[in-house]
Amino acid sequence: MGANWVNSVLVAALFVIAWFIYQYQAPWQLYRRRAWLAHYTQSGGALRRLLWRQTFAMLLLSVQALIAALLLIVFASGLERLEWYVLWAALPFFFLIVISPPKILVREISPTLVALASLRVAVIVITIITAIALVALTLFWLEAPDYRGSNIRSLLLSEYEAGSQAGGPLFGVLFGLNSSLDAGLWFVMQSAADATMALPRGVKIFAWSSFLIVKTATAALFWTALAGFLAFVWAFRGMARLAPPRLPGNGQMAFGLVIVLTLFGSSFLYSPGWLSLMRPESLTQFAGLQSNCVSPQKKRQMKAESAQHLEIQSNAGLGRIESRMDDQLNAIYLSAEQGVDEFLDWHYSIRGQYSQLGVWAASRLGGQSYESFIQSRMASYISAPMEEKLSALDSDLQSAFEFEVASLGRQHASYLDSLMDEDCLQFGLAVPTLPAQLARTTAGLGSIAGLSSYAATRLGFRFAMQRGGQAVATRSASRFASRAATSGVSSSSGVLCGPMVVVCAPVLAAGAWLGTDWLINRADEAMHREELKQVIMEALSNDRVERAAGLMGAYSLAMEDIENDVQNWQQQRYRILRDGI
Repeated sequence: MGANWVNSVLVAALFVIAWFIYQYQAPWQLYRRRAWLAHYTQSGGALRRLLWRQTFAMLLLSVQALIAALLLIVFASGLERLEWYVLWAALPFFFLIVISPPKILVREISPTLVALASLRVAVIVITIITAIALVALTLFWLEAPDYRGSNIRSLLLSEYEAGSQAGGPLFGVLFGLNSSLDAGLWFVMQSAADATMALPRGVKIFAWSSFLIVKTATAALFWTALAGFLAFVWAFRGMARLAPPRLPGNGQMAFGLVIVLTLFGSSFLYSPGWLSLMRPESLTQFAGLQSNCVSPQKKRQMKAESAQHLEIQSNAGLGRIESRMDDQLNAIYLSAEQGVDEFLDWHYSIRGQYSQLGVWAASRLGGQSYESFIQSRMASYISAPMEEKLSALDSDLQSAFEFEVASLGRQHASYLDSLMDEDCLQFGLAVPTLPAQLARTTAGLGSIAGLSSYAATRLGFRFAMQRGGQAVATRSASRFASRAATSGVSSSSGVLCGPMVVVCAPVLAAGAWLGTDWLINRADEAMHREELKQVIMEALSNDRVERAAGLMGAYSLAMEDIENDVQNWQQQRYRILRDGI
C-alpha cells in the first residue's frame, strides 16, 4: 500500500516536472526553428506555414521533457542530505542572476529575449557552480560504503533489490537501477584507487567521468526544472516584461495535462489504498512512509541483535577451541610423566650421582651453577620430547581458529542476509564479502600462539624446570655438602687441606662418596623419589595451567579483533581523499 502511494506521487511529480522543463526548453526551440525558417524559406510560402507552428517538434520536445524529468527524479533519489543543502543554498544566487541580468545581456540582446537569456545564463552558471560544489562535497566530506573486495554481481543485485523497494512497479525498477549504477561506479572508483587491484587506467577514467557526468546532469536537470517553474509563473502572472513568448500548443497541452492529472488523481483518491491511509489508525504508518523499511528504533534493535548474535557465535567458537586445547594439553602433559621417570632414573643412578657431584664441586669453584645443570638435564628428559607435540598443538589450534573465524563469517553473513531480506536493514557492504574480509584479518594476525606471553615452548618449560629443578638441586646439594663434611671429619677435619679447604673439600667429598654403600643410594631413592616426582609433576601441572591460560588469552584477544573487524565492516565507509582517489 505504501509503495503504491509513493509510486502515485512520483508519477504526478513526473508530469509536473516535465511540464516545467518543457516551459524552459520550448521557447528556445521555437526561436531557433523560426529563425531558421525565416532565413531559409520564403515569407508566405507553404513550407513556412507548415513548419511555423512546429507541432511535431513540440511533441518531440514533450517526450524529451518527460525523459529529463524521469532522470531528475531518479538521480535526485540518490542525493545525500548535504547535497540537497548545497542545491538549496544556491537558490539566492540563481534568483539574483535571473532578476538582475548581466548588463551585457541587456545591451546586446533583443528586449524580448532578455528574460529567456537571463534564465539560460542563470541555469548554466549555477549548474557549473553547484556541480563543482557537489563534486567537492563528495571528495572532502561525504562517505560511501566500502565496496572493495565485493563480488560485483552480488553487489549490483543486492543494491538493485534494496533500491527497488523505494518505489512502485515503475519507479522501483528505476531506483533499483540507479542504486546499482551508483554502487557500480563506487566499486570501480574504489577498486581503481586500490593499488592491489591493478585495474587499467581507462577503467578508472571511465568511472570518474561517469561520476562527474551524473553529478553535473543532476544539477543541470534540477536548475532546468526550476527555471521552467519560473517561466511558467511569469506567464501565469502576466509579467510581460519577463515572460517568454506564448508557446504554440501551450493551451492544448495544458488542457491535456489537467485531464490526465484529474483522472489519475481521481483514481488515486478513490482507491482502497488511499482510503485506508486516511483512516486514523493508519496515520502512524502514513507518517513513517519516509522510511520504507523499518523505524530507527527497530534498526537499533536489529543492530543490537546482530551484535548479540556475533558475541554468541564468537564465544561458541572460543569454547570449541578451548575444549580442543584442553584435550591435547592433557594428553601431552600426561605423556611427560615418562620423561620425569627417566630423569629420576638418571638422577638416582651411580652415573648420574657422579655427574652431579662433579658439577656441584665445580660450582663451588665458580663453574656452572649446579641448579642450572639440573634444570638443563630435566629439560633434556622432559621438555625436549614435548616441544614437537606442543608445536603441533599450536599449529592445530591456529588451523582451528581460522576454521572458526571462517565459520563465524559465513554464519554471521547469513544472519545479516536474513535480517536484510526480512527488514531491509542495510549495513553498508555486500554480505558475501564478510568471510573474505575476516580471512584477510586472520592472515594479518599471524601466529595466535605467538601473541601469548607463555606460548613459547622453551620459555614455558624454563619456569617449570626451574620450579622442579630447585627442589632436586636443593636436596642433592645438601646431601653432597653433608658427605663432604663427613669426609672432612674422617680426614682429621681438613688438616691436610689447610687454607685450600675450599678446593680440597670436593675431593674429600668424592672420596667419601666412593666409600658410600651402594645400598644407601637405593634407600635414598626409595625414601625420596616419589616426593621429588610429585614436586616435578606439580610444577608441570602449573605450567600446563599457565600455558592454557596464556593460549586462551591470546585467542580471546584475537577473537576480539575479529569481532571488532566485523563491527567495523558493518559500518565501513569510504571517503575518496582519505582512502584513495
